[in-house]
Amino acid sequence: QHIGDVENLETVGFFEDTLRNLRNIYGLNPVAVAHDLHPDYLTTGLAKTFAEKNNLQLIPVQHHHSHIASCMADNGLDEKVIGVVFDGLGFGADGKIWGGEFIAADLIGYERLVHFKYVNMPGGDMATKEPWRMALSYAMDVFGEEYLSNLEAIGFMERIGIEHIKNVSKMKIRGINSTPTSSAGRLFDAVSSLLGICDKATFEAEAAIAMESFCDGSVQEAYSFDMTEYLLDFSETIRLIAADIISGRSKQEIASKFTNTIAVAIGHTCKRLSHDTGLDKVVLSGGVFQNMFLLERTKWELIINGLQVFIHGIVPANDGGLSLGQAAIAGKRLTDGRQ
Repeated sequence: QHIGDVENLETVGFFEDTLRNLRNIYGLNPVAVAHDLHPDYLTTGLAKTFAEKNNLQLIPVQHHHSHIASCMADNGLDEKVIGVVFDGLGFGADGKIWGGEFIAADLIGYERLVHFKYVNMPGGDMATKEPWRMALSYAMDVFGEEYLSNLEAIGFMERIGIEHIKNVSKMKIRGINSTPTSSAGRLFDAVSSLLGICDKATFEAEAAIAMESFCDGSVQEAYSFDMTEYLLDFSETIRLIAADIISGRSKQEIASKFTNTIAVAIGHTCKRLSHDTGLDKVVLSGGVFQNMFLLERTKWELIINGLQVFIHGIVPANDGGLSLGQAAIAGKRLTDGRQ
């Protein structure tokens, strides 16, 4: 039964009713409850309450490990793989917000191998509703003291307003409500806003969805980026995007080149990780891979690098498929006695 995003009392009530009905219909007597690692999710609280009431074992599962396991279960895989998980946000083991992750994983555990460079989210959750905040955050990191002049040159200041920019800049500089994130979703938001495609989102992932509509399959070029042993840094990509905007390049060309860049980065990173780990199966999951332009380019980049690619088929790549991954991991841990 699809529940939806458990973020209000009405949905929580529906969740509890559905759980009760399914237990009655199927005669289920659970022995454990799996839940997301995030301590503040409503579902985490519900899981703990349910477990205490029924004397059940609690199994917390990291968000991006769940995504990988979800796609593995979707494809009948039960072995170690390279997981590429790109999404908006998920609580990381280091207490930061993850979302641009390369992970070696099976249904028991995982190891984070490479991730996007951390960038602060000024205003926390407000940055997901106002993509211009992420554009500003990236610009401040990339251009340093010259960020205002660069933002003015691309027309950003005129759209957003100097007072908004100054207030959020102070928030980031002082570290007030500015959680670091490695999120690929937030990078897509930033670029969408820099291009003037979407500065404020009225629904989840609107900025990225809007930018995808500008992508042109005839564009094959990509931007430069930096890759170290553990990090992917798109600072140079942002710098080149700003230069292209100033020079008058079209939104279609820039959006396409940016998305190509992410696909190329995935291909290069997975090729290196495959060489280092001996793994040749790559699993793609997370809401960012609902971008079909990115997904097709990424599959191509991985295939030409000699890797096997697995994507979602039955369950969605976004958080709608997350519970399947949690269940797969919990089941495997219980079976192997490694809770």
